[in-house]
Amino acid sequence: MVTSVAAVLVTYRRPHLLPLAFERLEAQGIRPRRLVVVDNDPEGGAGETVAGLTITGTDVEYVSPGDNLGPAGGFSLGMRPRGRE
Repeated sequence: MVTSVAAVLVTYRRPHLLPLAFERLEAQGIRPRRLVVVDNDPEGGAGETVAGLTITGTDVEYVSPGDNLGPAGGFSLGMRPRGRE
């Protein structure tokens, strides 16, 4: 059986914690095939940090909505389908 997992990580002005979150996801028995990082910081403060992080076998997408949507709004945005390039 093939298992495919996707994950949404919502952050707000804590880019210093993202390396640890990526490290923990990398250590999982089943890594996410896709990770959407939603940055609720209106200034998009985590973008540079996310750009420098990777997880083996995981496509990482950074989304900055330009406003603080709160946790529920961030997860909702992260789970919406988007076009793939």
